[in-house]
Amino acid sequence: MNKGNWIPISKTFVSHLPHGRAYTKLEAAYSLQVDYDDGIPITVAGYAALWRWSRGKVDRFLKQLGAEISYPENTKKRQNQNGQIMIQITDRSSWKKGQIRLIDSKGLADQTDRYENQNGQITDRSRCTTIDPEPNPSKYYCEFPLKNGTEYQVTPDQIETFLTAYPDVDLKAEFLKITAWCKNNKDKQKTRRGSPKFLNNWISGAQEKAAKDKTPSMQEKYDNQPPLEDLIS
Repeated sequence: MNKGNWIPISKTFVSHLPHGRAYTKLEAAYSLQVDYDDGIPITVAGYAALWRWSRGKVDRFLKQLGAEISYPENTKKRQNQNGQIMIQITDRSSWKKGQIRLIDSKGLADQTDRYENQNGQITDRSRCTTIDPEPNPSKYYCEFPLKNGTEYQVTPDQIETFLTAYPDVDLKAEFLKITAWCKNNKDKQKTRRGSPKFLNNWISGAQEKAAKDKTPSMQEKYDNQPPLEDLIS
């Protein structure tokens, strides 16, 4: 593989992929490349929904990239199958012509620089995907309505802070609760300025409850005590 035709890009950038608008071709190509590298089962319909494209546009884009979806069974006999992204063998001169091609990244060594990671630099230690970017913070995407009719979107930096400060909280579940609460309590919806404090108060409260639930009750402490004869022997 000629290194002059490609550059490595960290998978952590999946958190910067768009929500609420159609993908550009560059964003779609990055999305596809990440999922190909991780061997994620996909469908044309799934990408059409994720990228906000038509199925026909997704099909044409896959062909442009020299990719295709391989299904376990004939799609005429069985519909709604998940398939694997496959790279077609292409003419090497296509790069010289400026044609975009999917890179066969699976042949590259999976290496990380632990020293860089310890110094706070972004490294590719997680196996992120754009269909389900776990453990990337983008899986915790949250958007809720505000008092003025607009919506507040929780940023990746806020999510990172919550994950660090409140480790016992099921953040994904709490975000779903926050969105539902805001939609069902229109008279109590927040302003954009007040939303960060509202979020922090909610998540910190969830942390306190989670920590309390982890504390054993007096009955549990009693049940876990060794037999009396063991204590006095």
